[in-house]
Amino acid sequence: MGPPSTPCLHQPVDLMSVEINMNSWKKIPKHLQLMLEAAVAMHSYMQYSAFQKADLKAFDDFQKKQGSL
Repeated sequence: MGPPSTPCLHQPVDLMSVEINMNSWKKIPKHLQLMLEAAVAMHSYMQYSAFQKADLKAFDDFQKKQGSL
């Protein structure tokens, strides 16, 4: 487990991106650009939070198992 602000090098990572041609992006109304940016930010937060929650549970399970050896 790495520091809370940085995913550990050894963690599985789901790399994702949203790519839009800049000329096409400029044609999208501003309110839709803002909605897409907000959706991507929320998804990133939810994904990161889910990874951190799973890491904490896995580490707790690991410590319990180590104590039972």
